[in-house]
Amino acid sequence: DTSKGLRVMAIAYVPDYSQSAFTCIAGPDGDITDYLRLPHILKRKNSFRHEEKMLKESDLLAIKNFICTKKPHVV
Repeated sequence: DTSKGLRVMAIAYVPDYSQSAFTCIAGPDGDITDYLRLPHILKRKNSFRHEEKMLKESDLLAIKNFICTKKPHVV
């Protein structure tokens, strides 16, 4: 239902593994309503290090849950 406006989700990152990526949802009035910090999203999913793989998968699951709970109209 878009009668009250659109919710837009965006992801911002820099190509540096030491920096965290962030995703946020902007409401109809342009204010950021929710955000999520993704410190391990740039790591490789097929890494030899088991810890890196698990951290990447946890960030992907966090994004999935964020989308399912906040229900943005546009990503």
